Amino acid sequence: MSGAGSKQINIYDGDTGAEVRTYPLPQAGFINDVVITRDAAYFTDSSVQVIYRVAIGRNGRPGALTTLPITGELVYGPGFNANGIEASPDGKRLIIVKSSDGSLYEGIPGASAVATRQIPLDVPVTNGDGILLDSRTLYVVQNRDNKIAVVRLAPRWRSGECSAT
Repeated sequence: MSGAGSKQINIYDGDTGAEVRTYPLPQAGFINDVVITRDAAYFTDSSVQVIYRVAIGRNGRPGALTTLPITGELVYGPGFNANGIEASPDGKRLIIVKSSDGSLYEGIPGASAVATRQIPLDVPVTNGDGILLDSRTLYVVQNRDNKIAVVRLAPRWRSGECSAT
């Protein structure tokens, strides 16, 4: 899967590398990261305040593209905004890192939007890029700083504490 600044999302076969489907996007942005759940792939756009959702159909085939505005506490500003994205094991909640200021957000994808709330951190994870969730431990690659932050999340992701970088 790819996109970057191309104004489209490209999906490839993981075994053959062949392009499976291309989705033209309604506006120019910067497709940055993706997380795949059982029923959808969610893409961040670092320039436009939306999450793109591609349904996953039978046999893992890509389905319809839905543009989901980001609502709630995650508000875009200058620089790179939503960057890394991860999902809860059941795929019903997302974690999104805002690269420019190092804040984390929980996102609840719905039919027409992704509702967000900030996950308070003791230390921001500025320049956060790719993220990986392992139980309640979140690993955040801080690309420009050449670090990986280790964030211990409280139950229900109510807050997070950086234990190492």
